[in-house]
Amino acid sequence: MKTAELKPDWSKGYSRLGAAHIGLSQFDDAFSAYKKGLEIDPNNEPLKSACKKKDSDTAIQDYSKAVEFDDQDVSFLINRAAVYLEMGKLSLV
Repeated sequence: MKTAELKPDWSKGYSRLGAAHIGLSQFDDAFSAYKKGLEIDPNNEPLKSACKKKDSDTAIQDYSKAVEFDDQDVSFLINRAAVYLEMGKLSLV
């Protein structure tokens, strides 16, 4: 994703990159992107919850709350969809 190349110190770019990888079923690459984002911003909650594979329900709740707070930030929707996809509750076809 171009965002991570253009602004490699912006953790949100890695969140978006991770979500894109999940959408492509490239889960190892997604984890690497989330991990890189956390290296830049260890307190980034959306990145943390994307990495917590065992707590998908909490991640979905958190992303839903974030959407209610800021419905203009599509990364919350993308990340929530990525969690649903990872859980097998969303299909891309």
